[in-house]
Amino acid sequence: MALQFRLRPLEPRDLDHLWTMNWDPLPRQISTFYLLCAIGHPRFCSVAVDGNGRIVAVLLTTVDEAGQWLYVNHLIVDESCRGGGVGTALMNNLESQCRAAGLRRIWLLTGVDVEPFYAVMGYRRDDSFMPPAARELMAARRPDALILSKVL
Repeated sequence: MALQFRLRPLEPRDLDHLWTMNWDPLPRQISTFYLLCAIGHPRFCSVAVDGNGRIVAVLLTTVDEAGQWLYVNHLIVDESCRGGGVGTALMNNLESQCRAAGLRRIWLLTGVDVEPFYAVMGYRRDDSFMPPAARELMAARRPDALILSKVL
């Protein structure tokens, strides 16, 4: 049986549930920071809800100050729902919203193990916005991390 879910915007009432999700590998204080930022500016943030009303995925984002691009802070899909199209649906919905709002690019940080998921949707390695010192720091501290982007 196919996974049944619906997408909806992130709402403040979701915060209690989102704090119970598995945010690895981020420390709790960082995930809490992203959640609070998303609740404060939820325009492009969304959740996927299953037939029982349970949140099975969340997408948290930040828009740059000039309103030209968006950064995906987190895409988290409950382990029991991975491979069911939830993450792809959230990203496709986000891309549609960004195009409608005139945003030109989506950036995200991910691990090499998840790169194939994003590559299928057209995301490519691109750390061009990072100053050299930031690239060096990331390479030293997070060698398995990648910056990906997609021009819309």
